[in-house]
Amino acid sequence: MKKEEKKIKWLYEVAKLYYEEHFSQDEISDFLKVSRATVSRGLAEAEERGIVQITVIDRLGISDKIAQQIEKKYGLAKAIIAHAPYKRRDIIKKNIGREAAKYISEVIADKRSVGIAWGTTLYEMVKCLRPMDIDNLDIIELTGSTGHISSEFAASELARIFAENFGARRFVLQAPALVSNVDIKNAMLLDKNISEVMEKGRNVDVAMIGIGSIDGESPVYKVLNLTESDIDEIIASNVVGDICFRFFDDKGNKVKLSFDERIIGIELDDFKKIGTRIGIAGGENKIMLIKAALVGSLINVLITDNFTANELL
Repeated sequence: MKKEEKKIKWLYEVAKLYYEEHFSQDEISDFLKVSRATVSRGLAEAEERGIVQITVIDRLGISDKIAQQIEKKYGLAKAIIAHAPYKRRDIIKKNIGREAAKYISEVIADKRSVGIAWGTTLYEMVKCLRPMDIDNLDIIELTGSTGHISSEFAASELARIFAENFGARRFVLQAPALVSNVDIKNAMLLDKNISEVMEKGRNVDVAMIGIGSIDGESPVYKVLNLTESDIDEIIASNVVGDICFRFFDDKGNKVKLSFDERIIGIELDDFKKIGTRIGIAGGENKIMLIKAALVGSLINVLITDNFTANELL
């Protein structure tokens, strides 16, 4: 038996003992002759791999009621509320990612093209996807590469995982997200491979994006390798967030910055023309910018957490 098969079999055994036989973690530890920490990690991994799927039933329909109120207030096609038990950022992202994966799997069957950007919450989403074959599906990167970000959060890696799960064709935007001058950008756009992917990105049926915060913890500064003058310009322009490295203010209006012409990726005006624009984001640091994206109609589907949802109302 291969090593991976042995691992899956062991995870299945641990999960079965805990969830079906109702052994405690200490009892499983004694029974399998492993540490309690090993059992705990095994149960977490079983959930991540989809061996175990946990569903909390909202019998009072509280999340649905809040979702409907958000849809009505902001004119959304759809709002989905992921329940996070604690206000911890990692827990919130995991729960949003899980709900986003469920939603995408439900709506994608009749789609032909999906655009994807980068982000940590999007990463949690693709980790939860369940394989299913969809005929003639294209997955297209909406932003250039981000060499300064962990590869697992980059658009290229998220697109790869997404394409593998759905048997889709993947179109890579083979250019950096930000170049040093406009002449370099214009020269790159003459490349047929790059220009064709850009055109496909403008015409996707569905776009899945994170909504980036512009604060002291924002990875955008590092990802784009911005200079101090660039950062000063962002602060002076009252930017609150970004979508695909295109910046907007607290009303969701596009903010034109001097380095904007050096970014390779979908423009905000073109993004707004996409039929289904799914914003996947949550957490205390994202409330103001999610609200701005909603007010400015930058997204028409929102998948967020219960804490953020209550603040939006």
